[in-house]
Amino acid sequence: MYTVLSVIAIITYADSLSERKEILKNNNTKSGIYLAPLRINQVNGKSYVGSSVNLGYRLKQYYSVSYLNRKKSVSSISRALVKYGHSNFKLEILEYCAGAK
Repeated sequence: MYTVLSVIAIITYADSLSERKEILKNNNTKSGIYLAPLRINQVNGKSYVGSSVNLGYRLKQYYSVSYLNRKKSVSSISRALVKYGHSNFKLEILEYCAGAK
């Protein structure tokens, strides 16, 4: 049995492909928790929750074709991004955190 939790995002990017530059700029030096990629698949409704002490770097990796192709065999989010394309995903930032020192 699964419990469904209600989560409210502090920022939502409806189309992670067309909003790529804004996503990378706004999250460049931040740590945080994201629902994704960094993403909610708008085709099948599946989502992925992740976190990173360097959110900008992590999100940048998800836009890198070479990274996605290298990681697609082991990472469910990488496989989904390759299969469905970025335009079928939205990104929600759930929380920003204090970065590691």
